[in-house]
Amino acid sequence: MEDGWADTPVDHKPLDPKGQLFSRTIIYSESDDEKVGRLHDDDKVARWFNIKHEDGNPKLCLYDRFGTLLDRTRSGNTETTNLYPGFVSFIGKSGVGKSTLVKAMILLGAIDDAGLLADESRSENLEEFARILSSPHEVPVTKSGSLKDLTDPTTSGVHLYKDGQGLHSEKKESFPILFADCEGFYAGNALPNSERYAEHESEGARTLQRHLLYEAEITSSAYKTQDKRGVELFYARFLYAVSDVVVFVTNDDNLVEHSITSILEWAATAVLNSVNHPSRKTLIIVRHMANDPRPELYKDDVLWRVYLNQKRKIWKGSKVLEKFVADYNSKQDFTGYISENQQLYRVLFSDISCCCIPNKNNVDCKPETLFGQYRDLRRKIDDASHRARSLRNTAWTQYNVPTLSSILLKAFEHFRVSDEAFDFYVAARNDNPTPRGFSDHIANFLRIASETTPESSMVQNEIQEMTQRTIALSFIIWAMRNFDHCKLLRGSHR
Repeated sequence: MEDGWADTPVDHKPLDPKGQLFSRTIIYSESDDEKVGRLHDDDKVARWFNIKHEDGNPKLCLYDRFGTLLDRTRSGNTETTNLYPGFVSFIGKSGVGKSTLVKAMILLGAIDDAGLLADESRSENLEEFARILSSPHEVPVTKSGSLKDLTDPTTSGVHLYKDGQGLHSEKKESFPILFADCEGFYAGNALPNSERYAEHESEGARTLQRHLLYEAEITSSAYKTQDKRGVELFYARFLYAVSDVVVFVTNDDNLVEHSITSILEWAATAVLNSVNHPSRKTLIIVRHMANDPRPELYKDDVLWRVYLNQKRKIWKGSKVLEKFVADYNSKQDFTGYISENQQLYRVLFSDISCCCIPNKNNVDCKPETLFGQYRDLRRKIDDASHRARSLRNTAWTQYNVPTLSSILLKAFEHFRVSDEAFDFYVAARNDNPTPRGFSDHIANFLRIASETTPESSMVQNEIQEMTQRTIALSFIIWAMRNFDHCKLLRGSHR
């Protein structure tokens, strides 16, 4: 063979067409203005909350998205007491592809739900795979392919979507994942595409108005600013407070250090003021379609060292982090001090991991490689959500839909008027009467035990046994304190 072709290795391994099909579905930009307008119009119903400025006064607008997602039949939450949702929030600079990632995670959930992600399946069930990708799903509107839209944010506010798990099977998902797609940061006052395409009152706008729960002025000085910085801070702090997993998306390695410092500040604020609530989250940093195509950055440990293994102490220069480290160290012995970045990470987050989603236009990026990286991110999210659920269950802070609905309303009101950390424990306790006697304590204990949904029959048996022993012991203690013959019996043993 001539021209060096004899030295070129030939890979005869059959390609999995699923990677090609998935990549084409996910990474697609609609260029037709009329279609883009319809997509944004349909997506308005997914808006959860946003902040708008009128006459210089920022107003918080909250919509009934959480309720419509989890109680579609409007049962009044009678059918949702055994649902325990968790939030995964995607944040980052405008234009980094957050909506694309949310769309990919939702579709991967639906594909996995149908049992089509097993490595052994390879090309089998390809028709079903394609059918799921092409079937209707509530997913975010991704960046328009029109050149005039490239520099503007795609949507306004925070949109909420339900995971694809449970949509294509009879399996009942007791712990659904909700994906929050946040408006892009650092976009200035540019008008989002979703608002620019809405030149007249559309059906989507009317539907959005019908789902408006309330609209109120923001009075907290931290968020009441004339520019977008206050809005972005509100979004970031609120989403951090309610989320199990925070997915920070970036395509610019030069901005990562500054962004990580901001995320650590949100975490420090929550940890300093939390009471009886496991506030530590999982942070996943996603390097999404960056221009640097080095394949070694696809490896999680390499990317972790690039982003997080910094020599300088990251809390230096941040008033929030310096105060946190000083306060934390004052309560520890010498062995528990925060003296390096990794120790600070462990205090503020239960885990920090990295994931690289390469640019499909890179020469070395094959469709199956891109598909594999999307799946790796989905695995990380699932693992982190499961860890958070286990932590809440251990701490008796597993909130079902009715309880969480009440807590979220209080959280919105809290952040509207204050920039302090939100206390889940106080919010959850406000709706429960303070026990004023023996019977009230027993009633509260039984309520909590009955609302806990065990993940296995073994755990259920353990809860039942613990409940029986606790109640029996409580009766014995009460009797020893109140019955005369028990008091005499107790005195004879002294």
